[in-house]
Amino acid sequence: MERLRALSPWTLLAASLAAALYLKLAWVGEDAYIVFRSVEQLFAGHGPVWNPHERVQVFTSPLWFGLLALGRCCGGDLFGIALGLGALAWAGTLLALRRLAGSPGRFLLLVLGLAGANAVLDYTASGLESGLLYLLLALTVLAERRSRLPGPRGGAALTGLALVVGLVLVTRLDHVFLVGPPFAAALWRQRPLAGRRLAGLLALAFGPLAAWSVFATIWYGFPLPNTAYAKLDTGISAFVLVRQGVRYVLHTAGWDALVVAGLGGFVWWARRERGEWPWLVAVLLQLAYVVRVGGDFMQGRFLAGIFLVAAAVAIAARGADLVRRRALWSGLILYVGLFPWTPVNKPVHGGSSLIRLGIADERAVYADALSVWRWAAARRAQRPFPDLVWREEGEALRGGSGGPVVAPNIGVLGWAAGPDPLIIDPLALSDPFLARLPCDPAWRIGHFPRPVPPAYLASLAAGAPVVLDDPDRQALARDIALITRGDDLFAAERWRAILRRNP
Repeated sequence: MERLRALSPWTLLAASLAAALYLKLAWVGEDAYIVFRSVEQLFAGHGPVWNPHERVQVFTSPLWFGLLALGRCCGGDLFGIALGLGALAWAGTLLALRRLAGSPGRFLLLVLGLAGANAVLDYTASGLESGLLYLLLALTVLAERRSRLPGPRGGAALTGLALVVGLVLVTRLDHVFLVGPPFAAALWRQRPLAGRRLAGLLALAFGPLAAWSVFATIWYGFPLPNTAYAKLDTGISAFVLVRQGVRYVLHTAGWDALVVAGLGGFVWWARRERGEWPWLVAVLLQLAYVVRVGGDFMQGRFLAGIFLVAAAVAIAARGADLVRRRALWSGLILYVGLFPWTPVNKPVHGGSSLIRLGIADERAVYADALSVWRWAAARRAQRPFPDLVWREEGEALRGGSGGPVVAPNIGVLGWAAGPDPLIIDPLALSDPFLARLPCDPAWRIGHFPRPVPPAYLASLAAGAPVVLDDPDRQALARDIALITRGDDLFAAERWRAILRRNP
């Protein structure tokens, strides 16, 4: 209590604003239920899989999956577990940002900037790994700043930086571009490093990813999650994806202007700051990656971590100057307070569910059914949750002996169906065979449908090998079945198939 009284009113105001926005906007996305079902499969004895008959990694973040599984050991409500973990991650993020800011005024300015960023706050509590990623990115910036100190303190911070980078890579591997350059620069600054010291730092940074990749290759047959193959191996030209990626950034500029303006301001400022060039390179590389892959269907999500890092670095480096700029304070307060769709002003439920350029406000689409407030009300009234037709359809499949079910929205339906039914995703997020087929021309970013061969469904229903007319697809189906369903993980024939299907 004494420590609480000792906090500055500005720190308390900033923390209260951040906590209030977390509670206001807390929800769990439909995609999070894909991970929830995989956790339930683990507890059903099938391992970390989607369908019980084959080993497929449907979760992008091994670390987030592991935390959910640990939480599941303490209780069965993964919705509440995910939001609880998200709250802890958000609290940790705020603590790291407070350390970075260095003063209550700078911390308030930083939180005020985040309060105007839908891209950040819409996914802080979403059941996805975003909140965990924010925490690790904030810790990365903090450790990198401290690694600049001379002597043992800088050396200890470099060790911490290596450890956090390692955790980032098993949370979102595609953020290697955002943490790699600062880590490399920190190693360079502390040269010369003894061979054992350098090896230890590299082991901390890349050991977790290497260990997971070895496990994934042995268990699943592939080092990357199936979602990566489903979304990146589509046959769509690079030009078309880059064009969509540019549209993604422009779409964000219209809906979340502060994020794009802030990133532009950071690039303009950092180009003249020699000490911040690693962060400038990191931000530009991550932005280039986002554009190259076509962005995402969740508006702003792929820019959230970049914006948080840019804001944190700017406050840490130039906070004393920024906090004295009245125009900056006035502009932020007016934007956050008056712009109708900032996190402060937009409604708890509702919003535009319009899909433009393949991009949607995912929270507006699902929060009316999947917000923390709907969850709490359902628990009080002892009603089934969530109130979605997919839950009802999934529950109807429980205990049934029917064949495989094709469903384009597999999250809530698959979770509600329980661990036994075979749920086939035509978007191929959970199906390694379909993920390696060309996608349908009528695609939307993040949604790349594949035609499901009737013979493939018939083979699943009969539990027999698939027979296809196309010899290439027949060979693919045979290899995938051998890799993902073979009982002997170390059979020579299985490993020959793994080598064939991992270019």
